[in-house]
Amino acid sequence: MLKITGTMMLVLMLTTLTASAAWLAPTESDQSTTDEAYLTAETTINGNGLRYVDNHNNNMTHDLPDTSVMGMMWLSENGDTDASIAYGFDTMVTIEGLTTWNFNDKSQLSAGIQEFLILYTTDTGSPLASRTWIEAGTGAMARGTGSNYYLPNTIDVATQLPGLEGVELTGIMLKVISSYGSNQVGLSEIRFEGTDGVIDLGYRDPHRRDLPPVKDIPTPIQYAQLCRVN
Repeated sequence: MLKITGTMMLVLMLTTLTASAAWLAPTESDQSTTDEAYLTAETTINGNGLRYVDNHNNNMTHDLPDTSVMGMMWLSENGDTDASIAYGFDTMVTIEGLTTWNFNDKSQLSAGIQEFLILYTTDTGSPLASRTWIEAGTGAMARGTGSNYYLPNTIDVATQLPGLEGVELTGIMLKVISSYGSNQVGLSEIRFEGTDGVIDLGYRDPHRRDLPPVKDIPTPIQYAQLCRVN
């Protein structure tokens, strides 16, 4: 009988990851407004709040040892119910799917995005808001569960956002049409999948002491970091 060692399992996981989980890594992000300086768009692509295997926590902030606060989600300012959040790439990419964790702070689940307008750009330059944006249809997200082990939802571009299928772009924007009843809107985390994808080493390092502890099982991203996969 073949005995599967830890090293063999790790190699198997990384082989599977590089073959199927082609994540596109945004190089910049922005939002129309933010409720606090630490509740920005960047928190939705840097892995803050992710724990176990693709589970997200249910608190929008984390208190650091130096008494400062780390944001785990994006939240718009009060009254900005048609807020937008945008991501830029340093090269042309084609997005085939989105993996989303809606706003999941257990005390304010109504701030989750319900329906959104998707836009893209082929321009370059900063800030992202200065680019020309083209509408590509609308989409929807399920409400956050409030669980501390919140699993993501997936959006298949071909079937759910056909206006984006096959489009080469340098940026993507989600403009909120409606929330789940709040006068603010937010998002916990988002990933973009595509054939031009890479393993994004920007996701959290399990050994960073300024982050909440990673429990039990490292995510594939954490395995990649530990093995210095490029």
